[in-house]
Amino acid sequence: MTNEQVTVFGKEEQFELALDQMNLVMTKEAGYSPTQLLASAVGGCEGYVLKSLLLNSKVPAEVTKIQVDYQRADTRPQFFQSIDLTFEIVADPKWHHRIESIMKLVEKYCPVVQSLSPDIEITETIIFL
Repeated sequence: MTNEQVTVFGKEEQFELALDQMNLVMTKEAGYSPTQLLASAVGGCEGYVLKSLLLNSKVPAEVTKIQVDYQRADTRPQFFQSIDLTFEIVADPKWHHRIESIMKLVEKYCPVVQSLSPDIEITETIIFL
């Protein structure tokens, strides 16, 4: 088991995530809300996992963008209902099928996704550039 730690400071009407160079404000108006951070963590984690799987499979491709769209319940606690990720990938067409196959493994190896409720529907779409 690996133990890691982050620090969140309460400051007046907001919370801030402590970083080495600065603090990240955790409000939608001045930075990113905690729900935006969680949604972006799914995108970032899946991106790192995909990149690693592509590298290990010796598939030449570049993930240039990950768009994360999410839906939350209308009533409190307004939990996530779904997270939809769209990956923009630059790759030779001869690798497209292999990349699509590798994408099917990403959720399984993403620790952020594996930490979420299984009730949250997560979808991945690839746009090849």
